[in-house]
Amino acid sequence: MASFYTNSGNNVKRISIKELKKLKNEGYVVFSSHNHTNFSDGVDFREVIDALVKAGVNLIALTDHNNMRVAEYAKAYIKDNYPECGYLCAEEVDSHYGCVLGYGLQTEILVEGEEKLPIKQIIETIHEQGGLAVVAHPFHPVEGIFRTFGGLRIAEITKFKFDGIEFFHADLPPFLNNMCSALVNLRPQMFLLGGDDAHTIHHIGRYFNLVGPDIDDVHNLDKILKALNQRKTTVLELSGWATRPFQMLPGFMDLFINKGLKRINAFAGIYGLFKGIHFQHESMGWFPKTLQEFKAELQQVVKTMNINTIRLDAMRPETRVYEFASLAKELGLNVILSPKYVYPRGLDKPQLDKSLTYEEFEDFCLDHAQKAQMAGVDIFCVGNELTLELSDDKSGHVDRLNDEFFSQFAPSSLEMVPGLGATPIAKMGKFRKKKPKLTRYLEDLCKKVREVYDGMVSYAAGSWEIRNVPWKHFDVICCNLYFSDLFLKYIEVLPGLKIKTPKGSPSVRASHLFRQNVQYLKTFKKPVIVSELGFQTVTDTIRVGPMPIQYHEDFEQFKYDETAQSRAFSEAFNLLEKDIFVNGVIIHKWRDTEEKGFGLVRPDGTRKPACETISNFFKTWTISFSGKK
Repeated sequence: MASFYTNSGNNVKRISIKELKKLKNEGYVVFSSHNHTNFSDGVDFREVIDALVKAGVNLIALTDHNNMRVAEYAKAYIKDNYPECGYLCAEEVDSHYGCVLGYGLQTEILVEGEEKLPIKQIIETIHEQGGLAVVAHPFHPVEGIFRTFGGLRIAEITKFKFDGIEFFHADLPPFLNNMCSALVNLRPQMFLLGGDDAHTIHHIGRYFNLVGPDIDDVHNLDKILKALNQRKTTVLELSGWATRPFQMLPGFMDLFINKGLKRINAFAGIYGLFKGIHFQHESMGWFPKTLQEFKAELQQVVKTMNINTIRLDAMRPETRVYEFASLAKELGLNVILSPKYVYPRGLDKPQLDKSLTYEEFEDFCLDHAQKAQMAGVDIFCVGNELTLELSDDKSGHVDRLNDEFFSQFAPSSLEMVPGLGATPIAKMGKFRKKKPKLTRYLEDLCKKVREVYDGMVSYAAGSWEIRNVPWKHFDVICCNLYFSDLFLKYIEVLPGLKIKTPKGSPSVRASHLFRQNVQYLKTFKKPVIVSELGFQTVTDTIRVGPMPIQYHEDFEQFKYDETAQSRAFSEAFNLLEKDIFVNGVIIHKWRDTEEKGFGLVRPDGTRKPACETISNFFKTWTISFSGKK
């Protein structure tokens, strides 16, 4: 069988799936070397494994981008379902120039955010773990180390101690793959691999690799790595390049038409769903609590409300918010925290009457970011609805809650068209408008926060702000997205272009606006958490929306109605369960200063009916690793 060994690009072997079984019986391992799962930008890892085994593979490597978190789940799944198969821990790591594949790793090679690592450092780290370093798709136009523009020169391959090369990449045309021959000539000790680089199930089954022979135990990874390093590999081509566009078409259709982005969501695979409650007034000190009181209450909430997350607002040191955050971490909760500067006239009945300038808030935020780092906060929001809280003239928070203020942030009708999202075409609808100060401010603030805080960074945006936030700079999208039709009236209509405002009940209109906003946020391909979703305890609560009732002129006309609050939550949850995928929901809020407000408990501490509605939702709201119900 020595003739099987591949030493040049001309030696790839065309084979049928039926022949793979015979080769495995002769002591060969059928190895699939390049696949992605929901832990980066692919699909459910279980679906990937099922498809690979069905195609004839008995050695699997899942190579997610910059993390190896899938390994423990994949090994357990293979052990339980396919004990005849082996698993090789692997990772695709981003370098300054392109991607490097590492096989036989003991621990993941961490790459944070937009960071890129030097190629030499990546290779050395792989070798220190006893692994093998492989050049991934060397001449890929965008991600290849030796790409035409911005890549390394071919001769520079001699600088690096690569063990192997992904000679055949299923998405690249033959002439780009064949260019790898020049690299092999300069570093002939490299073994060759062929990879699917599968991001959907439909990408699987184009290139496999034959390793061996004389491998009698597919779980003997040391022997397999040794065989790879000795160039005992043959690339197997299961389908010709000309047929691949047709083979891949279902995957692209699924990705772009059938809610593919809903299924390709790494955040859900790694962290699950964030199910939480906003403890605003407790963390701001308006309802002061000792640490023991807070712990007792939080333990009860965790037990009865099925939450796994708490959101806190950091105001002043005496609120003990970071002690609360540390306690929540001890109880196993995710913690989302944002600095919130308000100046209450009295803790008995606070009123917001003072704000900071943008310059003053930066110092305030950075101080809290350092404290959040020490407390182990999971997601630090650099602010919350800052267009309401900050100004150049220190005008009050309440002063800005008016139609004239909100209309300046209104999206154009083009921005509300599903699929256009943040594209340049959508932006044309507002070409005459001046970009708000918020955009550049958040971009600069995010960069400064990252210097003192190394967790996930976000911003808790008001729904009117979302199209002016530079989301590409944040790890997670947090949006205070209320289920209300209140802001529909602010959507601009371009000259000569009419947009139909949905007719029907407030619920129907609210569903339309909620769906459109989430669709827009998902175009950034980042996890989306609804950081505030709440309803006031009054009749017509959906129509009233997020504007606190005490700010309405006809405040006394609102009727207290616990049933309306609970029913509104049910309508919003029904939409989230059946139609809209988000990565988390934070309920606003546990207590309130106003009995008719957003609070989930009454002034005497007993719970409103909405608590049971929320608890049942969190208990049953699940999502598979692929993002499907």
